[in-house]
Amino acid sequence: MSFPFLKKHADIIIVAVFIILAMWAIPDHDVYLRAQVPGLIEAAEKGDIAAQSRLANWYFYGTGVPAKKEKFLKWAHMAAENGDGHAQVLLGYFYMNHAHQYEEGLKWARMSAAQGWPRGERFLGYLYSNGIGVKTDHEQAMEWWKKAALHGDDGAAGNLGGY
Repeated sequence: MSFPFLKKHADIIIVAVFIILAMWAIPDHDVYLRAQVPGLIEAAEKGDIAAQSRLANWYFYGTGVPAKKEKFLKWAHMAAENGDGHAQVLLGYFYMNHAHQYEEGLKWARMSAAQGWPRGERFLGYLYSNGIGVKTDHEQAMEWWKKAALHGDDGAAGNLGGY
């Protein structure tokens, strides 16, 4: 009995099996992430911008730690003030959508986008498209989405198809 599909796609099947085995080896991914938190905090407190940004992300989304606004803001501001585009766009999103402080949110979104951070560019396009914190301007939205798409943001590329 021959299985041409299995022969043709053996490399993909092997990778899938390894992924499944890895998931079994780490039954609770949050336990793995929680174990990293003390080391991340230590590095972040010493000025490691990547650690600050990762902690901001985790406290924003509740990944490996409970979502906590105060801790998110602490780490996000540290990283964003040191130029981290990811933390800047997270702050922009937070201030726009949660705190409804549009000027503050727009400031951070613009800082992220000005660095060429794709999510910042896409978010700024979204703000212009929907008139959130700015006057609705579909041409500006398109420009920011084009920049984000050129920087590899698939979501922005999808947004371009809607216009």
